[in-house]
Amino acid sequence: GERPTDGIRDRTGEMESPVLSRIPSVGRSRFPCLVSPPVALSPPSPYPTGDHHHPRPMATRIELLRTVAIFRDLDDGELARVAECCREERFESAEYVFREGEPGNRLYLIVEGEVRISRTIPGSGEEALAVLKPGAVFGEMAVFDRSDRSTDAISNGGTRCLTLSRSDFELLLDLNRDLAYKILWAVVRLLSRRLRQTNDSLRSFLAMSMF
Repeated sequence: GERPTDGIRDRTGEMESPVLSRIPSVGRSRFPCLVSPPVALSPPSPYPTGDHHHPRPMATRIELLRTVAIFRDLDDGELARVAECCREERFESAEYVFREGEPGNRLYLIVEGEVRISRTIPGSGEEALAVLKPGAVFGEMAVFDRSDRSTDAISNGGTRCLTLSRSDFELLLDLNRDLAYKILWAVVRLLSRRLRQTNDSLRSFLAMSMF
């Protein structure tokens, strides 16, 4: 009889990874970066299918992601998995990355250029809240809490970003439990730090209002 194998054969007769065999083919074609590729003589492309938005070398993506607070605890292999799920987008000067009230379905990491975070005040026009520089991340909270965008994000003189969609991010966490544990704890620390900063700001504001 035939010897048992750990995988299954595809239509071409090649062996398929047992991990891939347990994931529906639709999910695999939609999220090619989330599962370990089968062993091959040549390494697979580090970029998701259809990424034509100025792909950068994998090592550069990993180093950029390493600077992000929520990814700082990940090792090189885990950072590579995140990097494979990212794509690059370019925005012309004054182009909106997203608008206030839009669904928040993607986070952004600035690679080149600047992004202006602002709100439109009725009767007054745009009020700039912050200008983000290369290495800054924005839009991440809407990915976690599924809320709408609370501000506008506008390219300030032309911008290139790494982006990660919510659907890719959530499936990445589902399929990589250790990675998910590290990221979620990093998010807890990030939120705690932001809450502490808000409390300090309120304390200073109240102290000044007494005079």
